[in-house]
Amino acid sequence: MIFNLVNTFILNTLTKAITISFTNYKGGTGKTTTCINVAGYLAKTGKKVLVIDLDPQANSTAALGIDKSDLRYTVFDALLYKSRNNPKISIKKTILYTDFKNLFIVPSDLGLCEAEYSMQSAKNSSLILDRCLDEVRDLFDYILIDTSSGPSFLMINSLMSADKIIIPIDSSLYSLDALESIKIFYNKIKKGSKHNIDEFIIVFNRFKGRGFLKKFSDTLFNEPSFNQYLIDKVKIDFYIKESKDVVISQFNKTPISDLSYKPKVGKVYQSIANYIIEKSR
Repeated sequence: MIFNLVNTFILNTLTKAITISFTNYKGGTGKTTTCINVAGYLAKTGKKVLVIDLDPQANSTAALGIDKSDLRYTVFDALLYKSRNNPKISIKKTILYTDFKNLFIVPSDLGLCEAEYSMQSAKNSSLILDRCLDEVRDLFDYILIDTSSGPSFLMINSLMSADKIIIPIDSSLYSLDALESIKIFYNKIKKGSKHNIDEFIIVFNRFKGRGFLKKFSDTLFNEPSFNQYLIDKVKIDFYIKESKDVVISQFNKTPISDLSYKPKVGKVYQSIANYIIEKSR
C-alpha cells in the first residue's frame, strides 16, 4: 500500500529523524538482517521508522514482505528525479506501508544498479540522498539505510546522510578488513565535507568468542588515525551468535520483533534499538 502523508502523520516540526547507515564494504556481514531487526524493535517502542533499501538486491524490501515485481516507484526514482531537480517524483511517493506497525520502507530493485551511471555527474552527487531525506525527516523518528556493499556512489550517499553508522561484522579473521573500511568512511567524510558522524557502532554477527574480539579491539584502538576522532565515537558492545531464529524470521519475511514467540537472539537487537533511543535523547 502506498504511503499516505496526510492520513498517516501529524507533522512534528520540532524534531527530525535520526538517520543511521548500516554499512560495510564487505558483503555477507549481516547488514540487512541487522537493519531490519533493529528497525522492528524501534517500531515496537512506538517510534516511526523508515527503512531505505539502498541495495539493488532489494533484500530489505523482500524481508519486509514487499513484492519486488510489483513496485510503482523505488528509491531509484526518488534519487534520479532529485538529481535532476525535478519534483515530479519525490521520495514521499516511494514510501510504502509494511505489515508491521510504525514501520515503513522505500523499496529497491535491480534498477538501482543504474544509479552510479545516471547520477554521478550531477551537481553535489554525494548529497542526492541527503536532499531526498530532507523532505521526510520531520515525519519519522528514525531513518535506517540498508546500504549495498563495496565502495560506490550509493555508499557515499548513505554516509553523507547519516548521523550514526552501524557496521555489522561477520566474526571471522577476514572481518579485520572492516577496520580499513572504517578508515575509508572517516576519510571520505572528513575530506569531502564538514558532515559529522556522531558515532560508529560495531555489531559482531555470528560471534565466535572473545579471542577474536580482543584481536579486533587491539588492532582498532592502536590505529593512530583513530586517536583524535574515532576513539570516543566507536562502540563495540553488541554480539550476535548464530541462531536458527534469524533464519526463521527471514523465511517468514518478518522482523524477529514480530515473531509469534520471543527468541533469545532478539534481546540483542532490542538492546541495540534501546541504545539508539537512549543516545538520541
